[in-house]
Amino acid sequence: FIDGAKTFVGGKITDFEGQTANATTPIVDSSTGERIVIGRLAQMEEVDALAALDAAKKAWDKEQGLWPQMSAENRIKAMETFVELLILKRAEIIEVLTWEICK
Repeated sequence: FIDGAKTFVGGKITDFEGQTANATTPIVDSSTGERIVIGRLAQMEEVDALAALDAAKKAWDKEQGLWPQMSAENRIKAMETFVELLILKRAEIIEVLTWEICK
């Protein structure tokens, strides 16, 4: 079960307090006739999306923010760190994708 009732805005991951929707697989549970639920997802509304947009604009800061001013070397290091963190979640990602596409 993947808890996607979170947001990543302004560099912070937070629990989403609004509406959520079930993420399902195409597989149907024969005992209930319902699709199997593999997680839940935040259902952001316009106000949430605009807050995320404002945070992104602030971070970019007309090309004066941290990321646009960062050297290529430091950007590469940041992306390498991100990939290392993804590798730690590899098995979980594979399992979710497997359920999601029913393979």
